[in-house]
Amino acid sequence: PEVAVWSDSISVIGREVFYMQAVHQESIVVPENIDAVRAVTGSVVEGGKSVMLTNQSLGLI
Repeated sequence: PEVAVWSDSISVIGREVFYMQAVHQESIVVPENIDAVRAVTGSVVEGGKSVMLTNQSLGLI
């Protein structure tokens, strides 16, 4: 997913970086929806395994 970061919002204080970002809403919920479908259908009963499968399928790791 694409993430927009506004350059004028970036600041550094000591060892911390602060910035504002925008993430497209659908890119946030798609993985959770896939995991929810697996849970409802019972195709994968272990939550961690479902997350791993989803991440691999979507190329998130």
